[in-house]
Amino acid sequence: MSILRRLITNVTALTLITGICILGTSCKKKEPVVEQLQVPAVTQTIGHTIDYEGKKYIYNEDLINILFLGIDTTDTLDKFSEPANAGQSDAIFILTLNKVTKEASILQINRNAMTEIDIYNKSGQVIKSVDAQVTLQYAYGTGGSQSCWASSNTISEMLYELPIDGYFTMNISGINKINDALGGVDIEMPCDYTEIDPSMASGAVVHIEGNLAERFVRYRRMEFNSVKDRMERQVLYVTALMDKLCDRNTSEIYNIISPYLDDVIITNLSVDELNSLGEYTYTGCKI
Repeated sequence: MSILRRLITNVTALTLITGICILGTSCKKKEPVVEQLQVPAVTQTIGHTIDYEGKKYIYNEDLINILFLGIDTTDTLDKFSEPANAGQSDAIFILTLNKVTKEASILQINRNAMTEIDIYNKSGQVIKSVDAQVTLQYAYGTGGSQSCWASSNTISEMLYELPIDGYFTMNISGINKINDALGGVDIEMPCDYTEIDPSMASGAVVHIEGNLAERFVRYRRMEFNSVKDRMERQVLYVTALMDKLCDRNTSEIYNIISPYLDDVIITNLSVDELNSLGEYTYTGCKI
């Protein structure tokens, strides 16, 4: 993808990558900051150097970026799918780990963000590229690790060649299973969500477990800008989930996840890499 094409198609992308690669996030644990970043006037990227509003920035090599995808299917993830039928990535996050400070932050990407995606045939070869919603890239792969790789590649290009070091992908069935394996999460409702569940009145602290986890992160109002509302709830949920993970011993994380590998979860992270997530302090989320 050429630099000029990225500038035209993805003018908002640098506003996302800035939080990870350049500026970072800083907020107290349990009080995540949710920010809407502004569109830059002019951007250009060459290698790991970015020109932003007349200044040059170099990518921070101390960072590890892991792509997290939530796929809207109940099918087993680790299997071949016909292109267009693998499922869409309804939730897209990048977890950034700073190896020096041992801090972790999350960048959320709107599923409807427009970019250039690759269309694959049954043999896993690219047959053409089209401008479409980034959520569709997973669908137009061949499922499993190939769709994860295709999504990683497309999102990296969308974010001006941001290095993505690994992926962790989960289907719908995994939401409740992982949530309950961690003992559920507690979330204070910032506004009224009683249409999702009567317990979710504004200001209420709700313990989310069982099917309530999926309902909370996937419920979508049939109105304009409903995606933004769902993204904000996903931030609340992921924040609570990350806090729960950070409280675990490093040796526990793989043991919690391993029963669900290949079925509801697919990842290229090693046992040590998964367990190392418990070494980091979660600092916040940007959308």
